[in-house]
Amino acid sequence: MVDTGSKFTIPGQLIILVLIQMGGLGLMTFSTTFALIIKRKMSVKEKLIIREGLNKYGLSDTRRVIWYIIIFTFIMEILGALLLYLRWDNVFPTPHRRLYLSLFHSISAFCNAGFSLFSNSLERFAFDPVTVLVITSLIIVGGLGFFVNYEIKNFIARKFTFIRKLFKLRSFSIHMSLHTKIVLSTSLVLIVFGVVMLNLLDINQLMRDKGVENRLLIGYFQSVTARTAGFNTITIRDLTNSSWVILIVLMFIGGSPGSTAGGIKTTTMATLFLTLKSMFRGRDNVEAYNRTLPKIIIRKTIVIFTMGLGLILTAFVIIMAIEQKKFLSLPVLFEITSAFGTVGLSTGITSSLSPLSKLVLIVLMFVGRIGPLTIAISMVEKEKYLIKYPDEKISVG
Repeated sequence: MVDTGSKFTIPGQLIILVLIQMGGLGLMTFSTTFALIIKRKMSVKEKLIIREGLNKYGLSDTRRVIWYIIIFTFIMEILGALLLYLRWDNVFPTPHRRLYLSLFHSISAFCNAGFSLFSNSLERFAFDPVTVLVITSLIIVGGLGFFVNYEIKNFIARKFTFIRKLFKLRSFSIHMSLHTKIVLSTSLVLIVFGVVMLNLLDINQLMRDKGVENRLLIGYFQSVTARTAGFNTITIRDLTNSSWVILIVLMFIGGSPGSTAGGIKTTTMATLFLTLKSMFRGRDNVEAYNRTLPKIIIRKTIVIFTMGLGLILTAFVIIMAIEQKKFLSLPVLFEITSAFGTVGLSTGITSSLSPLSKLVLIVLMFVGRIGPLTIAISMVEKEKYLIKYPDEKISVG
C-alpha cells in the first residue's frame, strides 16, 4: 500500500481524484452519459443493464436520471467541501491548501473511496465531531443510492414549497417506496450494530480514558466507514480478531444499490433475512412493510449472496495457497473482503503480499466494483425457454 499524500505529486493526486469521481458515479452512468452526448441509440439489452445497475424500473427516463445523478453528486461534494473548509480553518491556515484538502476528502468520502492525503487517514480528527459528522454524512448519503436520496428529497419537498420550486417538482409521490424503506431501515440497523459491537469488543478497552462520547464517536465512524468508505480514525491493526470479524461482515454487506458503495448491498442482506424469517414462520410469501417481494427478487438475492461469498472464498483459498502460511487466515480474509467491497481498510499485510496475491485482490476489486450480477447479465444471453417440467420434491437440510 502506498501513502497517497506523500508518494504522489499533485498531478498524480488529481488523476486519482478523477478516477475516484468516475468510480463513484459508476461506469454505467458514465457510459450512458457519453452515449447520450453523442446521441448513440442504445439497445434494449444495454438499457436493461443500465437499469439493473441504477435500480430504476423504467426505460424511458434514462436521460433525466443520469443528469440528476451528476448534479446531485456535485452538489453534495461541494457542500461537504465547504463545511470541511470552514472547519479546518485553524488546522490548515493556507487557504488554497485547505480548499484542496477539503475538496479531495469530500469527493473521496461521497464516492466511498477512502483515499486520504494524510498518512494516518483521518486519525488526527478522531475526536472532532464536526469533521466526523461531515465525512460520515457524505459516506452515508453516497452509500444510500441515488434513487433513495431522490425519494427523500421529494418526501421533504412536499413540506417545503421553496424546495419544490427550486427543483421544479410538479408532481411526485408523497410515499416512500418499499426499496427506500428497506434501505433506510437496514442501513440504520447496521450502523447501530457496528457501533455497539465495536465498542463492546474493543474500543471501550483501547480508549477507556477518552470518555464515553469520544468512544462512541470512534465506533460510529468505523461502523459507517466499513460500508464501504475505507477511512479510519483508529489503527485497524490494533483491533482484536472479534472486531475484525464485525468489520468483515459490514464490508461484505456494503452499501445500497445504485450507490457509490460496494458489497453485496443492504437490500440483498435484508431480503435474505426476510426470506429466512418467512421460512421460519411457515409462510409461502416473503413480506415487508405490507408488501410481498416478487420471486425473481428472491432468486437474485440468492445468486448475489452466493456469488459474493463464492468469490471471497475462492480468492481466500488462492491467496493462502500462494503465500504458504506466511500470514494468519483472518487478516487475509479481512484484506480479501475489503477488496471485494472496494473498502480500502487494511490490517497492514497488503504491502507484504506477493505480486500474484495482489493481482488476485485487484481482480476482486474490479469484480466487486462492477458487481457480480451486472457482469453475469452482460455476459449471458437470456434465451426463451417455454418448456416446464413436472414438479418433484427433494429432501434438503
